[in-house]
Amino acid sequence: MSNPEFPSMTENTHVDRTEVTSSKPPDSVSFLPDIWYLMASRIAPPLCCIHPPPLHAAFRAAIREVLKKDGDLDLAVRYLHDIIIEAPPESMVFQQAGQLLNIIEWRRLYHPEWFVSSVRGHRLKPGACGPYVARAMALLESGADDQALILTEKIIKLGDTASDDIQIAHLIRAAVFICSGDIITGEEEFLNVYERV
Repeated sequence: MSNPEFPSMTENTHVDRTEVTSSKPPDSVSFLPDIWYLMASRIAPPLCCIHPPPLHAAFRAAIREVLKKDGDLDLAVRYLHDIIIEAPPESMVFQQAGQLLNIIEWRRLYHPEWFVSSVRGHRLKPGACGPYVARAMALLESGADDQALILTEKIIKLGDTASDDIQIAHLIRAAVFICSGDIITGEEEFLNVYERV
């Protein structure tokens, strides 16, 4: 079931460059590893191939630049533009490239203070909604965005306030919006994580 307000990850979506007006918490960098690893789990290609095809190798190279605190984002964008020019629009690597471009734009706009790649993030633990959180993560990874957004909305409303259910739900929602190119909404969801810090 498609919802025009939430673009599917199988589409090449437009990036809105308007700034979020809300102020960023001073320690907002601390949850960057958490959201990055969520997004990477969605777009990262399988790593079992020692000698990947050229376009997949270019995507891996772009991922490496984005992950690094001092990575060359312009180089990553060049790799991704080459993929978009050469790959069939229906291919997975084409879709992955479009989503990574959205992530790069989000990082440039809101988080130039990117984290060191050795940082692993928080140990967020689900509570009573654990099975639903796990399903929402699976929906995020599979690109079932409408379902992921509906489920995470329920988790936020009904989640265990003594656990990290609600924070994880906001992170999942932020990842969905950012990957789909709705960077403003994605950043707003990301900032919601700090309401419980």
